[in-house]
Amino acid sequence: MANVYNVTLSRTAKPGDISELTVTYKVAFNYFERNTKVRFLEYIKLWGADLGADDYLYSIPTSAFYSQNSTLTRTRKFEVANSILDEDWGKDEIYAKVKVVPIVPSADTEKSNEISGWF
Repeated sequence: MANVYNVTLSRTAKPGDISELTVTYKVAFNYFERNTKVRFLEYIKLWGADLGADDYLYSIPTSAFYSQNSTLTRTRKFEVANSILDEDWGKDEIYAKVKVVPIVPSADTEKSNEISGWF
């Protein structure tokens, strides 16, 4: 399974109460993935850090990419209203979670007609 690591989140303030967020991370592929062209779906979600359960804030649109022979560095930029990031009283703490999922080839099954007789 591909290994996601070095996930970083950064923010740039934009006019109109908007934040431009950048998520960068690396993906290391296993032997099989490096030697075959495996397609992956990328899921990135923003979370607000809390003392109890963390708050889900936002998901960016899913993207797809293919495995390669070397480590892959991915960067996604997107804009979010500051009101989405304002997840609790006072100073807010947010982080990104990245998940990559291989798209496994699927199989199709179909039933034949029935035949009858004394076999």
